[in-house]
Amino acid sequence: MGSSPQDGVVDEYNRVFGHPGLWVVDGSSVPANLGVNPSLTIVAIAEHAMSAIPPKDPASGLRPLPPQARAAER
Repeated sequence: MGSSPQDGVVDEYNRVFGHPGLWVVDGSSVPANLGVNPSLTIVAIAEHAMSAIPPKDPASGLRPLPPQARAAER
């Protein structure tokens, strides 16, 4: 996790640098072994990342993701 691609793979909201729409929201974004069960840390990271979906602040530059599916027509 970093502030630029030189500092990390994802930003503070777990968006992957250079790949719009790709988010990594799991334990792989934890930069080091915590020494304890990381479950609650991973949940906290996921909660923080998801707080931006949908964006609460239009000035943040975060955009809602487009729908990926639609209902089947009969």
